[in-house]
Amino acid sequence: MHPLDTETLVKSVEKTKRLLTVDQSKYTLSPGAEVVARVAEAVPGAKFKRIAFPDAPAAAAPEMLEYNRINPDHVYAAAKWLLAK
Repeated sequence: MHPLDTETLVKSVEKTKRLLTVDQSKYTLSPGAEVVARVAEAVPGAKFKRIAFPDAPAAAAPEMLEYNRINPDHVYAAAKWLLAK
């Protein structure tokens, strides 16, 4: 992610006023969080949504890992939320 093309991200969000990041890292201090932070500073009023693993210890049980894993349903729900008025 270095160097991060913030200019292109900002131009895109200025047009749509929306940003969705999908990141396989933890929620806090992740690449997705950095993208949102940079764009939020430059595009006031934009709507943001981040999808990432929760800030919790790694799941040991396969069922918990599957529950926390990012999947198409998570992305769809987040996109739907972003597009709602």
